[in-house]
Amino acid sequence: MGKQPKEKKKFKDTGFGKFLSKAGKLVPHIVEGAAKLATTGNPIQAISVVRDALEKKKNSDTRANELWMELDLKKLEYEKEMYRYEVEDRKSARDMYQSKSDIQDYLANRIINWNLVFIFAIAGVNIYFIKILDSTALAIVSNICGGLITALIQERNTVINFFFGSSKE
Repeated sequence: MGKQPKEKKKFKDTGFGKFLSKAGKLVPHIVEGAAKLATTGNPIQAISVVRDALEKKKNSDTRANELWMELDLKKLEYEKEMYRYEVEDRKSARDMYQSKSDIQDYLANRIINWNLVFIFAIAGVNIYFIKILDSTALAIVSNICGGLITALIQERNTVINFFFGSSKE
């Protein structure tokens, strides 16, 4: 059987929610905005809003300074946890690859075999347009070609990194 989904906590019961309750006594004007940011998917911005408000008071109020340091520690813990989730996600992708690799192998072969052809074709199109277009149109076409070439190279690098484990922890 699969894992049971974790029951979602109310925001006020989360670590950041509890912290905001403490910080709200010193800087009440930021609590509502920070809570809204944190619950709408932008926790780093929420932390920054609270941190900036506490930073303004930290030199004149020792409690604000303590909260400011506590928030910095919580931010580091949050970033560490997000990194751990990212590593687990990569591991999960590799584990899944071990059991179901047919479509991934097909796509990887297509990317590795054809991306270079497309890159050279796009470069050729760009060279052709250099000869026939004026400077404004040429700048637009060159930017589009450059963006496409960059995307194709990044796609190719992603496949190579997956197979040769540059992101393996």
